[in-house]
Amino acid sequence: MNDVAEGGGANATMSPLAVAHLRRRAPDASRLTVRVVDDWEEVAAIASDIDELAENALEPSPSAEAWTLVPALRYLREGASIKVVLMYAPDTVHQDERNILCAVFPMHMRRKYRGLRISVYSIWNHLYSLLPAPLLHASCAAECIRTLFAWIATNSGSTLLEFPAQPTESKFFHALNEVLRTDERNYLLTDVVSRAWFRPGHDAQHYLDTIATKHHRHEMRRQERRLSELGILEYDAW
Repeated sequence: MNDVAEGGGANATMSPLAVAHLRRRAPDASRLTVRVVDDWEEVAAIASDIDELAENALEPSPSAEAWTLVPALRYLREGASIKVVLMYAPDTVHQDERNILCAVFPMHMRRKYRGLRISVYSIWNHLYSLLPAPLLHASCAAECIRTLFAWIATNSGSTLLEFPAQPTESKFFHALNEVLRTDERNYLLTDVVSRAWFRPGHDAQHYLDTIATKHHRHEMRRQERRLSELGILEYDAW
């Protein structure tokens, strides 16, 4: 902040950072309300609210942000039943301003689950989804998850809620598990996939010896000989 003395008084010129700090908004998580939309134009109309939420999110979630969610709703639905569950809360700092968007849950409703005739709501995981996770305000992520559970139980017509393909190291996964354990909710972990882990060998020859059979190594040597007959054969690594 720069203080400027002028005409016997004092005027304060604030930097953009200071102004942003004073305008920081704080949601009242105890008063969350739910709004459900299913049209891309409705989501596009609140793109600025979603962008503000992304700046204060628990962690990035590209698939729930406006720049990917709007075109996905417009072009990738293919007849699927998609609803976007939005959660708002009053601003405790600037009470005269509009409510704060606290959560964006893109939800896909299906009539069957693993072959059973049971309705299920799932975080939308379309073909180009970067990460099927909601966008949650960092200050009230747990409250938003609980509000989603309550909405599913009373308004959705579904009995199951699915969170597919969640990285176990993500902040959302930890927040979800904390809510499940604290509230003693029933849940089932259905699929666990370990990521590939590359462990380099002592040298290139050792690596080739461990990944290739004797027949394959013989074939590689034969091809090297054939190539060397055509000219100088060199290997380069970078």
